[in-house]
Amino acid sequence: MVNLLKLKELHVKDDGRMKSPLILLEIFKEAPHLSSISIYPSTLMALLDNGELCQYFNKMITKLLFYHEKSDRSIFFDKFERVWKVFNNVEQLRCDIDRLENVIELLNHLPKLSSLHASSQTSFDENTKLWLKDNLPDSDENFCAQVYGRTLNLWISRHPTHLRSFENPQSIDMYQNDNRGFIANFYRLFKRYLP
Repeated sequence: MVNLLKLKELHVKDDGRMKSPLILLEIFKEAPHLSSISIYPSTLMALLDNGELCQYFNKMITKLLFYHEKSDRSIFFDKFERVWKVFNNVEQLRCDIDRLENVIELLNHLPKLSSLHASSQTSFDENTKLWLKDNLPDSDENFCAQVYGRTLNLWISRHPTHLRSFENPQSIDMYQNDNRGFIANFYRLFKRYLP
């Protein structure tokens, strides 16, 4: 027997329909601390037909990471509305987006989202940050963004009182080409909420 009591992350490597989604259901029942799942979009879409599994997704998952293959490119972002309803407690998300407006849609669908790692088929540019500042709801400078070619990293809090959660972060992903300016801006943004 495998003890799943300490399991926090689950990586589902199947690209397509899982042969036995009931295995995943049993894992959720035996792993009360499971809060992160990495999965292919096509696999996840097939799992949404199981109502009991969706309840576990909604109740337990706060970190959702999508693997992407060429086959997933046919699943367009607008078809994910069902996913966003099931995972409306997600705080951290990694996914592909079709256009920058998808960021606003994500924030509207996912009320607890505070960390977004988004990739796109086309490159982002420096105007991306200005666009976000003008279009994020109630941003009031409570966000920090970094652009790396086709990747956008965004940290946001639409409720400043919730920024206390950054006191003891579970993880912060940094990249080799991070620069001092970005780190200084990140610190400036959150320092007033830290002890």
